[in-house]
Amino acid sequence: MRCLVAVIVFTVVICSAAAGDEERVTRLKAYAEMIREDGPIAHWHFSESHGTECVANSIDGTNLVGHLEGNATLGNAGPTPKEYPLFDDENRSLTISGAKNLVRVPDPGENSVIDFANGETITIEAWVNPSAVSNDQQAYILGKGRTQNKGYASDNQNYALRLRGMNGTARVSFLFRKAATEGRPQAFHRWNSDVGFVVDGTWHHVAVVYEFGQPEKIRAYVDGQVSQGSWDMGGPTTDPPVVDNDDVWIGTSMGGNIGSTLVGRIDEVAIYRKAVDDQRLRDRYQAITPDPV
Repeated sequence: MRCLVAVIVFTVVICSAAAGDEERVTRLKAYAEMIREDGPIAHWHFSESHGTECVANSIDGTNLVGHLEGNATLGNAGPTPKEYPLFDDENRSLTISGAKNLVRVPDPGENSVIDFANGETITIEAWVNPSAVSNDQQAYILGKGRTQNKGYASDNQNYALRLRGMNGTARVSFLFRKAATEGRPQAFHRWNSDVGFVVDGTWHHVAVVYEFGQPEKIRAYVDGQVSQGSWDMGGPTTDPPVVDNDDVWIGTSMGGNIGSTLVGRIDEVAIYRKAVDDQRLRDRYQAITPDPV
């Protein structure tokens, strides 16, 4: 009888462990599968536990590996299922701790998948957990150009997703520089969302969707809520953006100066060459809110 009990207990433990593993694998796949189904040109998941490179998943197999520079590190916790049920207990993220910390992604060459011109639509999304975003700070999540790399203009911003500190909240800020056209010089154009989040030590999902040349076709997402906004610097324009072969940087810009750096953690950064469906972007953010004390 004692042996039978032991077998029964052993079986229950094995079943319980197997069920737990299955649940973990399901969670691990859940968010990644949502991204994959939408066909990103690049998805940096930052799931590596250590190292100096982060792999990008791409629908066409383009090599868009990110190279960590400065004191940027991998391996710290990202969103986890206690608060964000689409993620796994072992989910990891990128940590940016100060100036000149970044992930550098080289441009593959002319007319690459990460170059955007007029008439093309871009969606950029990420999870962020900033330590702070001061009033009027422009903290870079991701930007192409404006790196201050040798051989490129210092203001060559093809596109950028940033957080802007406004009235005690972090807003989604989209920036690009238009190319010179007949009678009109180059200029920056910046759009800010009406909705933001309070920097509170928790994870937040942000995204922007924009069609170049159609300034009215822009919208942002903050924690599952769609947001309109307004063009301030430069106003709206139908002119094309500057395009070259400069890098994509994650976590900072302008040579890595601290004012443009998103100090904190970043996870699940993805770029698409299309407008990701509204409801699918809303569904990215699933959070368990604790009951009030």
